Amino acid sequence: MTHDHEVVAPSSYDDGDEISIIDLLTTLGENKKKLFLIPFLCACIAALVSFIVTPSYTAKAVFVNSSKPASSASSQLLDSLGGGLGASVAGALGPNAGDTLAALLQSNSVRDQLIEKFALQEYYHSKNWEEVRKVLFGAVKISSDKKTSLITIEVKDKDPEFAARLANAHLEALRHLQKRLSKEEAQQRRDYFEQQIEVISQKPFRDPLIQAALMNSLIRQYETARMDESRESLVIQAVDLASAPIQRSSPKRTMMVLVTGVASFFMMLLWILVRNALHQARKNPEDASRFELMIAAWRFSKKR
Repeated sequence: MTHDHEVVAPSSYDDGDEISIIDLLTTLGENKKKLFLIPFLCACIAALVSFIVTPSYTAKAVFVNSSKPASSASSQLLDSLGGGLGASVAGALGPNAGDTLAALLQSNSVRDQLIEKFALQEYYHSKNWEEVRKVLFGAVKISSDKKTSLITIEVKDKDPEFAARLANAHLEALRHLQKRLSKEEAQQRRDYFEQQIEVISQKPFRDPLIQAALMNSLIRQYETARMDESRESLVIQAVDLASAPIQRSSPKRTMMVLVTGVASFFMMLLWILVRNALHQARKNPEDASRFELMIAAWRFSKKR
C-alpha cells in the first residue's frame, strides 16, 4: 500500500517575507510625496532659520606663563622659620602655575573687572551681576596645556570686534589680579620677617655671632619682601593676541540643513509605517479588538 505524502515547499515563509517587503515598499511608494516633500520643506525651513539667527564669532587669544620658580634657598629659609610660606611660594610659581592661572581667569575677581570695563550688564541685558557672570561664563572658554604652559581664551559673541577685545582684556585683568595677590603675599612675608627680627633681637643668645648671623639673614629677607611688594612674581606673555574673526562659528548652516533633513525623513518614514500598521490592524477583526484594547489601556479618562 502506497501513501502519497504532500511535500511542503520550504520557501513558503520566504514568500511571506517577500510579500511583506513588497507591501512595505508599496506603502512607501504610495506616500512617496510626503516621504520626500516634507523633509525637503523642513530642510528649507532650517536653512531659512539659519539665515535669520544672529551669527556668532569666536575670537581666540593665547598666552604663556614664562616666570621662573622661586629660588630654593629662599623657600628653604621660609620653611625653616615656619609658617609654610616657602611651599606656598614655590607652589604658586611651580610647574602647575598654568592650572592656577586658568582658575584665576575664571574667578569672580577677573570677571568683575571685565564686567565693569565693558559694561557687560547693559551689553548682555542682565538684571544683576550674578546673572551677567553666568552669561560671561557661557561666552568664555578657558583651557590650559600642562606640557607647553599655554593658556587659551576663547570668547564667543555676535560682534567679532568685541569678542577679540574681550579675549585680550582677560590678560590685563589677570595681571591686575596677580599683582594684587603678589603684593599681599609679599606683605605677609615682610610682616613675618619683621616679627622674627623682633623676637631674635630680644632673645638672649650664648653666642652673639649666631645671633648676628640670624639677624643679617632675616634683614636681607625682609628687604627682599619689601621689594617684592612692587614686583610681579609671574611674567605673563601674549603668544597670539585675539583678532576679529572673519568666519562665523555658529550657526553651522550646512550641518543644520543636513541634520534637519535626515531627521525629518526618518520621522516621516516611521510615521508612515506606524500609520499603515494601525490601518491594517483595524481591518483585521482579531487585530481590531486588540487595537481597541490598546487604545483603552492608554486612555487617561475611562468611559463610564
